[in-house]
Amino acid sequence: MSIYVSEGDQKPILLAPPGTHQAVCYNIWELGLQEQEFQGKKVTLDKIMFGWELNEIIPEGDFDGKRFVATKTYTKSLWKKANLFLDLTSWRGKPFTTEELKKFDIEKMIGVNCMLNVVHVIGKSGREYVKVAGVLALPKGMSTMKAENERTTPKWIQEIIDKQFELFEPVRTTDGEDVPF
Repeated sequence: MSIYVSEGDQKPILLAPPGTHQAVCYNIWELGLQEQEFQGKKVTLDKIMFGWELNEIIPEGDFDGKRFVATKTYTKSLWKKANLFLDLTSWRGKPFTTEELKKFDIEKMIGVNCMLNVVHVIGKSGREYVKVAGVLALPKGMSTMKAENERTTPKWIQEIIDKQFELFEPVRTTDGEDVPF
């Protein structure tokens, strides 16, 4: 007996439509140390990921009636040229104070509304995906939305988090047991 598959067998992913959408931050995940390529060199950087719910509803499929979501990964840095710094400044609609630059509680952004500029791009795998191209403050007077998603960690994000542990050799005690860190 034969089992045949084809490229057409892959279930299509329904993407959030491109454009500007009202959104609410529903979760932030600490991804830990992640390896990536930067200017031709491999570097290890501390990463976080924001998750937003859009005001756009999924019209069909397994998640019919739920909101589209979008995510963006950042290096955990408030350096003035860092994407996180730039997006947070734009989103908050005000500059950081000197004190905030020393220690900013990023979880303050959970539940905060914004406007997201969503675009579609083709990744290295050749698949189309959603990219958050910009984060802006919600216009004054616009009603806010509340997050509907629970603060859980989806399997695909947990797999990213788990990659950080592959970067380092485990520390072992003298009797050969791994030391948790």
